[in-house]
Amino acid sequence: MSIKKIVEGGYCIGCGLCNKSLDQKTEIKFDKFGQYQLTSKDSQPLDDSENSKALEVCPFSGKGPDENDIGKLDYSESSNHDHRIGYYKDLYVSHVKNREERKKSTSGGIITFIAKQLLERKLVDYVVHVKKDESEDSNAMFSYGISDNINELERNTKSRYYPIEMSKVVETMREIPGRYLVIGLPCFIKGVKRLAAVDSIINERVKFTIGLVCGHLKSKGFSEMYAVQSGIPPEKLKNIDFRVKNDSGTARTYSVLVEGDGTSVVKRSNEFYGTHWGYNFFRYSACDYCDDVFAETADISVGDAWLDGYIDDPMGNSVVVVRNKTIGLIMKEAQQNNLLFTESISADLAAKSQAGGIRDRRSGLSFRLYLKQKAKKWAPKKRVEPTKGNLKFFRKLILKNRIVLRENSHYYWLKSKRKEDFNYFKRKMSFYVHRNSILYLLSNNISDIIRSIKRL
Repeated sequence: MSIKKIVEGGYCIGCGLCNKSLDQKTEIKFDKFGQYQLTSKDSQPLDDSENSKALEVCPFSGKGPDENDIGKLDYSESSNHDHRIGYYKDLYVSHVKNREERKKSTSGGIITFIAKQLLERKLVDYVVHVKKDESEDSNAMFSYGISDNINELERNTKSRYYPIEMSKVVETMREIPGRYLVIGLPCFIKGVKRLAAVDSIINERVKFTIGLVCGHLKSKGFSEMYAVQSGIPPEKLKNIDFRVKNDSGTARTYSVLVEGDGTSVVKRSNEFYGTHWGYNFFRYSACDYCDDVFAETADISVGDAWLDGYIDDPMGNSVVVVRNKTIGLIMKEAQQNNLLFTESISADLAAKSQAGGIRDRRSGLSFRLYLKQKAKKWAPKKRVEPTKGNLKFFRKLILKNRIVLRENSHYYWLKSKRKEDFNYFKRKMSFYVHRNSILYLLSNNISDIIRSIKRL
């Protein structure tokens, strides 16, 4: 087993956390599809020690502690555990009471609120989070950076559906002493926890973590697709705000701001082609083999509250999973001081808020692992077993089609850019998108169809 096998198998998420272990023989670079991947600098092979260290850190190696193991170790004081959301102390639907702060957030503004509280209370010195990349030599629009004050933090809020990596920011954390809060996707937080277990400096400096409830990570193609539909060449794209809130509609009917080439465009997300999350456009292949939706290794996890009774509010609400005692006390104190709206919810309701993601990371993942097993291909060990399970015929076809949607979106987007023809991409993808819709229709209505046929 080697780190090379993970990369070649499509299981590298490009987090960069393993890079330090590999003795400068590798680097994290964009591949031709706009995904960060671990890349060899030369043909010199890694030795056993280097491979072993990298596998201990890699969140997709299948070796070492998984989310259950890390959660049990870090949150043993939590009396509750749910197989869908991990360990927890408190579960809420929440949002900040300050309307302006809430409007500037992705959903309820909880991530920025907690980060500010930790800075103001001097519980951390630095916040590690994704920021606008303004360095002249960068070919990335967003990247991980460090903020040490509230103003800098507030200038870089919101979720970014864009590839990022942590190798450079981890080096900064090693060089600059202090107490750090790290904000990231589930696999990134898992990787940070695994790195801390083998790196005493990181272990001593990372004091808190905030995890984002996750659907999947996107390549650069996702942003470029917005740009082209806004009349902006991909290479001239400067900025995207993926979640511009509107004063009317629902939490789902947000807009997108696209800027570049002297142009600024704001349109509803559903006016753009290819943005439906279920199409799997530009999804990393590693995301097909993740079983963590709720960032189970983080001190607090925050995501959209896609729930009846909350979704109709265009300002957005967050579902919040609290695991850390200190953060739990901050949340309760903020509620008492009328800074936060918080409403306790059950584990079932928390899971329901991400029902599609959980279904994809449980029964869907089991089936994808089964397909790998059937093809005699290696896949990392996960917390679900490879099986066809009790999946219905059309559900299996849907899952297979989603794999094809993911793969072809990368391939045809690359060709579309070379041709400078967006309609080429739409034409090539339309067959799989339409097949997806038909399969869902058949899956949901097959009983009615069978009954109608019997009546004939």
